[in-house]
Amino acid sequence: MSDFLTVMRSRTSEVHSQVEREISLEKHLSDLSGYRDLLLRFASVWIPVEASIKASELRNCETIQLDRRMRSDDLRRDLNTVKTSLADRTTGVCEYVPVPEMTLEEAIGALYVLEGSRFGGSVILREAGHLGITPAWGGKFFSGYGNETAAMWKQFTKWADSVLAVDRLDSAAEGADRCFSYFLGQFQKTPA
Repeated sequence: MSDFLTVMRSRTSEVHSQVEREISLEKHLSDLSGYRDLLLRFASVWIPVEASIKASELRNCETIQLDRRMRSDDLRRDLNTVKTSLADRTTGVCEYVPVPEMTLEEAIGALYVLEGSRFGGSVILREAGHLGITPAWGGKFFSGYGNETAAMWKQFTKWADSVLAVDRLDSAAEGADRCFSYFLGQFQKTPA
C-alpha cells in the first residue's frame, strides 16, 4: 500500500466510520422524501468542497483529470429530477457549508474523500433502485465512473502518492479529516 493511502486511512478512519454510521440507508432510502434529504445533505457539503478544490492549486494539475472528477453538476441535476433544491430547509441542513480556501495538500485530501465516496455511491444507487432511482433518473451523482471506478481510484491514489512527499501527507490528511467532518456535521443535523 502506498504512503498516501496508509496515512489517509489511518488518520481518517475514525471520522470516516462516524460518517458511514450517520448515513442511514434505511432512513434515507425508505421513500423518495428520504432520498431527497440524502441528496440535500450531500449537496450542502459537496458543492462548496468541490468549489474550493477547483479554486486550489490542484486546478493546475492536468494529469489528475480534475474536470472529469467533479460531480456538482450531476448532483444539481439529480436534485432537479427528484424535485427538490437547497432552498428546501425542512431537512435542517444549511444551504452550503462554509468551506475555506484549501492548500494543494488539503485539496488532495478532500478529493480523496470525494473520490472514495464513489464506492459507497454505487451501494446507495443499488439500494435506491426500488424508488426508481437510476443513473438516468435522479442517481447520476451516485453512479461513479461505472466500470472505470476502480481504475480511476487507482489512478488518483497513484498520482497523489507521486506528488506528495511524506512531509506533506499530514496536511493532506487534515484536508480529508476536515472534509469528512463537514459531512458528519450535516448528517448529524435533525430536520427543523
